[in-house]
Amino acid sequence: MSTTLGRLSTWRHVPVVLTIGLLTALVGCGVIAGDRPERFDTWRVVIEPWPETGPDALRITETFDQDFGSNDRHGPERYLPSDEFGEPTDIEASSPDAPDDVSTLDIGDEVRIRIGDPGITITGQHRYTLAYTYPEAMLERGLLAIDALDGDRFETVRAEVIVRGFELADPRCFSGPVGSTDRCELIVEGGGLYRAVLEPLPAHTAVTIDGRIVRRI
Repeated sequence: MSTTLGRLSTWRHVPVVLTIGLLTALVGCGVIAGDRPERFDTWRVVIEPWPETGPDALRITETFDQDFGSNDRHGPERYLPSDEFGEPTDIEASSPDAPDDVSTLDIGDEVRIRIGDPGITITGQHRYTLAYTYPEAMLERGLLAIDALDGDRFETVRAEVIVRGFELADPRCFSGPVGSTDRCELIVEGGGLYRAVLEPLPAHTAVTIDGRIVRRI
């Protein structure tokens, strides 16, 4: 059994100052080069046991460089499932170069997380770190199975998934559309550290890590 770690979209802001006709004219005259598409330059996910919360708890820390391109955005928006591994707790976010206020909203079987200031818009690349805990990840059953990335609609230039704090038997990595059985390389570095690197990670590509828990380190 696995869980999805969330869907990342953007907290959209629609400017109304310029008309479509004016934008077209500016592009045609070379004043602006047109919209630059959004993407993630890097995405790093660290998954580890979190015994201070409980024997079944997982701590997830995501650090990502999101390039909003030439679009005006308030910041990232995440949807984290709360039905399978429990409602995420201890949610923290930070950014060295963008507003990083955090707001959460329970919307049934998901929690919506918004990072940023509703009164400020940004463009270009910005780095964010988001951390949260799943209190009921069912580790006591002896199996780790988790969707580290669930197929965002933007391309990621370099994605890295790190699992640490476990000794796993038969560790595996899968990548592709959600539910894919296509294998990806999982590097066993010893000392309870496992790493998968995908360069690039196309849009709508999920990454799943699983294995039998031999012990926690």
